[in-house]
Formats: sequence, structure tokens, C-alpha cells
Amino acid sequence: MALKKDSDTPLTDAIEQSGAVLYTAKNEKDYSKTISDAKSGNVVSQYEVAQLLYMLGKMKNEKKAYSEAHYWYNMAANQGHERSVYMLGYLFDKGLGVKENLPNAFSYYKLSAERGFVQAQFKLSRMYLSGRGVTKDISLASYWAERAAKNDHPEAAELLMHIRASEAEPPKEEQ
Repeated sequence: MALKKDSDTPLTDAIEQSGAVLYTAKNEKDYSKTISDAKSGNVVSQYEVAQLLYMLGKMKNEKKAYSEAHYWYNMAANQGHERSVYMLGYLFDKGLGVKENLPNAFSYYKLSAERGFVQAQFKLSRMYLSGRGVTKDISLASYWAERAAKNDHPEAAELLMHIRASEAEPPKEEQ
């Protein structure tokens, strides 16, 4: 079931009615068909609806849009859509449409990273490095940064150099 707006109209229906022209002009697609396909279980359409709702939330700071994006990402992730798994982690990481929950964010990032999604590999490395949402572990931070670098993440090589440099520094003496 789609989340509702204050007017008790599903947000996807409101976007279908008001945003179809914008979506069609930008992506040369019929948005109403995309929503229909998403409701019928088409995983690519579910992801596309989630992305549009996410962007609406981002552009207009529409909290309900993020909530409904979460719903559609979850629908697509349950069918194995990798980017949707990552985006669920991101929503929990940032508290967009859901309550911020770093352990949930970490779990989704880890699942996505293990399946080879490079952005999740990078995020996982940063979480291990900082200890944000997970026990700090420089070895795992290095492992995931290396995997992300091998998969051509644009910032991973620099992060990996930073991690290795910090590992090479001798411990500071106490005074």
C-alpha cells in the first residue's frame, strides 16, 4: 500500500497527475505507465518511481516523498535490485523518510557492498573508518576501500591512501 498525503491521496498518484509532463519531458517516458508497472511488480519501474520520489523530496524538501521513496525502494530491493538496497541504506543513514538508524544503514550498505555495488563498498569503508554505526575497524575499512578502488570508485583510491598512511604512523607517545 502506498503512503498517503495529508489529503489522503497516494503521493504517487499526485505525482502521476502533476509531474507526468515533467517526467515525460525529461525521460521520454509515460510516467503513468511507470507507476502502473511499478504497482504490478515491475522492479525497474519500482526503482524509477522511488528515484522520482527521492528527487522530489530532495528538490522540495518533501518529507512524505522520502517516505514513499522508501516504500518503493523496499519493493524493488525485495526483488534483488542492488541500487535500491543501497538507497535503503542511504535513507536510514541520513534519516530521510525514516528515522535515522545507523545499524540498519550499515546492514543495507553491507548487503549491497557484498553484491559488488561500488558506492556501498565506499560507504562501508567510511563507516568502518569512522566507527559511525559500526565498531571502528581499520582493517575492514581498508578492505572495503580497496574493493571500491578496484571497482573504480572516484574517491576510493584517495581514501585507501589515507587509511594506509594512518596505519603506517607510529603511535603517539603519552606525556
